[in-house]
Amino acid sequence: YVGQDFEDAIRIGILKKEELPEGVKKDLGESNTDIINSLVTDIIINSYNRDEIIYSSDIAERVFELKQFNTERIYKSPRLKGKKTKLKTAFKFLFEKFLSALNRGEEESRIFKEWVFNRGKNKGADYVDSCLPEQVVIDYIASMTDRYFNNTYIKYKK
Repeated sequence: YVGQDFEDAIRIGILKKEELPEGVKKDLGESNTDIINSLVTDIIINSYNRDEIIYSSDIAERVFELKQFNTERIYKSPRLKGKKTKLKTAFKFLFEKFLSALNRGEEESRIFKEWVFNRGKNKGADYVDSCLPEQVVIDYIASMTDRYFNNTYIKYKK
């Protein structure tokens, strides 16, 4: 997520690509794709034929550095305050919408079509029956990409 959060921050104008720390650029890459590739490659190399899954110490340091950078420059950014309020509003709206649909058994709604009848089944046959409805909705929303979440919110707010 750290690479994706950095790219998202660039996309919404909080950061510029050039602001990524040099060590992170050098060892992990400058895009989320490069970062994921570096991390996966490092884990494979350092975990092969071992009883643990680990990063090399250099890569672990860079991951820590990127997390710290994201915390200070993105997650704590004053520029995100308004966006956080909008996001909370969207989460609350979708949560209530999907919870209502789930509780009323609206099988044509997205939560049924995309989660209960589809991906939720992968969690086990009794997943929906054994969870509180609120947890099912939380799991469904948590499964969404940022883009899908935003598009869903826009669609339902019309």
